[in-house]
Amino acid sequence: MSNLNESVDTLIQAARTLGLREIDVKYAEKLLLNREYGLAFDTVVTQLYEYDVEINREFFHFVEKIGQRMNLPEGDYSFLAKLIRDDTKAY
Repeated sequence: MSNLNESVDTLIQAARTLGLREIDVKYAEKLLLNREYGLAFDTVVTQLYEYDVEINREFFHFVEKIGQRMNLPEGDYSFLAKLIRDDTKAY
């Protein structure tokens, strides 16, 4: 991952591809534009979970890498593992 802004943007776009609602994508993008990386990250993972959007293992590992890089507690994103359905690439 080159920089945090780029990584969170990739996360948002991958979540869009997986089916995250456009309103949530736009909100996360606005947060990212304002350099609110933690809030953008939280918006993506929370809304994916809230709307039971299927993810794949690769996406989950990408979430983990970003979360670790941001020094977030594992509990802030580990719940997404329940949404893993297959191993198709999202981004």
